[in-house]
Amino acid sequence: MASTFATLSVLLCLSLLFMSIDPSFAGHHHKNHDKRNKSRLKKMCSKTSDSKLCLDFMKSDSRTSSADNRGLLEVAIDLAYSKATDIHKDFNSLYDSSGDYKLKDRYNSCSKNYHDTIRNLDLVKKLFNDRDYKRIEVQISDSVEEIRDCKNQLENNENDSRDLKKRTKEFELLCDVVKVSAKYLEEKMASSSAMLVSLALLLIISTLFISPSVAQQQHAQLKKICSRTFNTDWCMKLMKKDSRTSDADDRGIAEVAIDLAYSTAQDVQNQLNARLYKDADEPELKDEIVACSKNYDDVMKDLKRTKKHFSDGYIERITAEAEDVIQEVNECDDQLEKQKSSSRGTKRIRKMNDAVELLCDVIKVCASDSGDDD
Repeated sequence: MASTFATLSVLLCLSLLFMSIDPSFAGHHHKNHDKRNKSRLKKMCSKTSDSKLCLDFMKSDSRTSSADNRGLLEVAIDLAYSKATDIHKDFNSLYDSSGDYKLKDRYNSCSKNYHDTIRNLDLVKKLFNDRDYKRIEVQISDSVEEIRDCKNQLENNENDSRDLKKRTKEFELLCDVVKVSAKYLEEKMASSSAMLVSLALLLIISTLFISPSVAQQQHAQLKKICSRTFNTDWCMKLMKKDSRTSDADDRGIAEVAIDLAYSTAQDVQNQLNARLYKDADEPELKDEIVACSKNYDDVMKDLKRTKKHFSDGYIERITAEAEDVIQEVNECDDQLEKQKSSSRGTKRIRKMNDAVELLCDVIKVCASDSGDDD
């Protein structure tokens, strides 16, 4: 009886899920497909500051003709990235060729604006892959502010190239296209939230009728591996953040640990390179943070190699890379400990150092087990 109810609940959940899918992601009859895509593009461009130019830009990419709403956003991001990269190169060339110091300052300032904008767009690409449309809007707004700083400088000088001013306005429009498209997708996801809540509730109800032995078996392999690390409870807590660990084997757990170590190390590196360095008051502490930053440059390289060795099946190399990461992290921790700083940022870095070390411990245990199997 319980098994039958659980099965029916799952089937009902799947039915609701299919009903909630945006038609733009489903298959369509070819005869109506092009007409629907044109209407979709026209509607999106009508919400920008220049609908005609928006249509011209978007149609310049062949993917647009068959793109759904998400596909249109991807095209707009790529076009904006390409435009920003070209303009950035031109400002660098103008800086190198100009003999006027005032103009060089202006070109250098605009080059920095576009450098920061390209960095924002790199993050936008990642957010697109994560379907985090709301944060895309935030990053695009930051990019527009950067470009307006440059735009104001160009408008105050008649000697600057009209072409640069024109292309700067074009880039601003492409940012508008990205923002409009991301906002639409964000609202579409929000409108489906009630359906997804119902789906989640049904799944919860269905799990109440599933045999308790299934829940007991989940994370069994993870617990076995974590028991061989230097902090079992924390290991379990860190690794359970990723749902893949619930029924993963040694290889699956190693993959999760590598991914978590990489993302944690990336967060540490970003903090070291930005706010933590900026907020450090003591010169000695700044020196230690710079040293830590260099350690984490090596950590990121080691973890990238670990990812490659993992995909290639080189188990011994994975262990060696994990040990190198631990050594680099410990060197960073020793540097920070010398200063005995009590700042929140420094304490957080040291806590994250421990997390990276623990995740590398998991990687080594998994690699050791895989080596024994061979």
